[in-house]
Order: sequence, then C-alpha cells, then structure tokens
Amino acid sequence: MKNILLVLTFFFGFILIACGDKTKPNVGGATNDTIPEDAITFEYTRTKKIVLKGILNDSIPLNIMFDTGFGNVIFLTDSFRRKVGSTGNLRIGKFSKNLLINIMKRKDIPGMFVKNASITSWQYFKDKIIKISFQYKYIQVLDSNVITDGYESIKLNIIQGCLLTMPVQIHLQGKVLHENVVIDTGTDGVLFIDNSFVNKYALNLDSAERFTATTLNGFLNITTIKTDSVGVRKHFIHGKKISFGETKKSFINADGLLGNGFLEDFNIILDLRNIVLYLKPY
Repeated sequence: MKNILLVLTFFFGFILIACGDKTKPNVGGATNDTIPEDAITFEYTRTKKIVLKGILNDSIPLNIMFDTGFGNVIFLTDSFRRKVGSTGNLRIGKFSKNLLINIMKRKDIPGMFVKNASITSWQYFKDKIIKISFQYKYIQVLDSNVITDGYESIKLNIIQGCLLTMPVQIHLQGKVLHENVVIDTGTDGVLFIDNSFVNKYALNLDSAERFTATTLNGFLNITTIKTDSVGVRKHFIHGKKISFGETKKSFINADGLLGNGFLEDFNIILDLRNIVLYLKPY
C-alpha cells in the first residue's frame, strides 16, 4: 500500500496547479534487436515509475519521471532554486524543448528520492507519435508511417487542456462499471476511482481493505477491492485490486486514474497528433 500512498499524495497535491498490485518480472537480455537505435531508454522502478535521463539548460543532469497526468511544465525540487529561472530548456535523447519550471519543496514531492529528480508530461512529446515499451523499457518517437497492425485503437479526449482520458470497464460482484478515466503514468496502481461509485453501484465492501493516506490537502480515506477484470475494449487484466477514494471529480471531470499497474501489460503507441491510444499485449 505504501506505493499507492505516495502516488495519491503526489497527484492530489499538484493537479490544481499542473493544468497496483501486479509486478512485472524484470525483462533481461534486451539486445540491439529489441531496443531501436533511436530509442530513449528508461528505468522502470519498483514503485512503477518511468524514469528518463535528461539535461536541463545543457548543464544540469536530471532523472525525469514521465507522468502523463500533468501539463506542459517541468517540476523540480527546491535544491534547483538558485540554478534555474522560470523557464528552461530540457533535452531528452535527441529532443529538446523549452518548458515552464515549477519549483516545489522536496518534502512535498513523495517518491522523488533520487538525486536530481524532476517530472515532465506527455506534452513534452506533443504532436509526435511515441511508442512506450514496458517490456524492453524504452520510449521511441515514430514517424508518420507507423504500423499499428495488431493494436487496438482508442480515441482519447483532452480535458483541462492537459489530461488524456478514455473509457474503461470494470467487472466485479456481477456488475459492469463503465467509467471515464485519466491515463496517468504517475500512478502505480491499476485503477483509482472516485468513491461515489461505491454507492452508485451498491458495491459490497465486506472484504475490502481500508486505510488512510496523508496528502497535501489533508487525509484521504482509501478502499481497495478485488475485481474480476479491468479492461479497455477487448483487452483485460484479471483478478487485480482497484482503489476508491476522493478524486476531486468536480475539478478533473473524470471518474479516476488508470495507472501503470494496467498499462505495463501492453505495448503502447500514443499518437499525440491525432490523440489516439493504441494497445497491444506483449
């Protein structure tokens, strides 16, 4: 549960200013045949974070969490306060982009314990097509002739100018929940849903687990419950836990967060020109 606490604390602390339970085996033996030459490799941490290497202003090395749940900014800890201004140039691989810089206190950024920690979002790759391989741990920017055979395509919506949303299905207790969620690679769990849906679907919580998370906005009561399956279109994962809590739905206009606990089971192509997600199990 500790990982979930860190993620929820981070998400609910920053969502206003910024716009799991399955562990995949560590895939070894990756070769030049499995990782393209132009790929941007990443570390997939034990807390299910995508961490890229980057350079700020041609001089400051960064460990960058790639978090699709935020806007066109880069978050830095306050150790950088005297080294940067309000904007900076961030280089990741062969790509470079000028971004607004948001400085936060290290104690207010749970999970950011690595040296030179920072965060940036999908908008770093805006108008590009990117492949995210959890299997071989890389992001690759693709050309316009991308082959999507075998992938399921899902048209996404953008809300609040920076959050990517799509519908999911949750099967549990003989019910089917149809919800609209934010794709959030900063969340480690499978799915986090607004707690109003417990009453809406009359869910039985006799076997649920409950705990309290401490967030920047106070305490957050969390309930976890095992599902039969969670899926998008025809692609489902089975027998995993999801969490319920207060999502500030009135602000984000979505029912919850779809995290890496789900996404890690798939090869993903994000077409950020046409705002389409492609999924294919590996």
